[in-house]
Amino acid sequence: MAKRKSKSTDIKKIAFRGRGPKLTRQKLASLPVSLPDEYQDFLLIHNGGTPVDNAFRYPFSGMETISTIDFFYAVRSRSDRYPYDNLIDHGLLGHRNDLPRWAIPIARADEDSFILIFEDGPYRDGVWYFIWIHDDPDSDPYVETKGAVAKVAGSIPEFLAMLRPYYSFYSITSYVVPDDVSLPAIKRATKPLGIKWVQYDDDRGKYACCDWDLLQDKSFLDTTIFLIDNDNVPSTHYSNLKLPKIKAFRGTQVMHFVMSSAFESKVMKKFPKKIGDWRLTPVGNGT
Repeated sequence: MAKRKSKSTDIKKIAFRGRGPKLTRQKLASLPVSLPDEYQDFLLIHNGGTPVDNAFRYPFSGMETISTIDFFYAVRSRSDRYPYDNLIDHGLLGHRNDLPRWAIPIARADEDSFILIFEDGPYRDGVWYFIWIHDDPDSDPYVETKGAVAKVAGSIPEFLAMLRPYYSFYSITSYVVPDDVSLPAIKRATKPLGIKWVQYDDDRGKYACCDWDLLQDKSFLDTTIFLIDNDNVPSTHYSNLKLPKIKAFRGTQVMHFVMSSAFESKVMKKFPKKIGDWRLTPVGNGT
């Protein structure tokens, strides 16, 4: 693979948690695989770990989506107590039958997917997102198609520069509504938005929410309604959201309307002014 000069000054600005041990060129040269120069530069500065700002937005199958980095793989010894982020044993050897040819997994994303670079082949240049379902990889319809791989950046430094706090991609508008406002009532009121409903249950907190696609715009960015009666964010997928603290009087609950900031103005134009007889008035912290 042709050498590419790494922008080390940019890489050094990225804050990581849980990095592996400090590496040397000699250590990297002793590995059973030959890693591209740019990736070696990254490992010498940040040997794995989770970036503090770990979310990124990119096009996938003609739609926009947001993903989060679980961790970057680290070069570790076999005796290390963190085996699942071990680049050689878990990344390259453990998943050699799951990944496309010539792929090097540099990170895990969204619990079920990989961030890849390639030694050769059609994906040789750039950084790529690859879908893989760990519970039942053979059932995933994308794995056997080109739709399983999406380019997210032209280089590792460019990819790192894309990372932002998860919540920064979202706009949150909050309302105080009566306890008896139900999902069916919200569903009726928000019908003009063209909602695709998915209801979740979670034993960590009482809530209800809905997700939908803005498919007419060929884009997808999570838009969600939470009905909550405590301070818990009930879904793991949204655990990085920073919901505002709203004081609601007795007999009411807080409804947080969470949407992609990219579509805020378009969505809010269609958002209902009332749910049943209850007029929706946005509230802020401490209301």
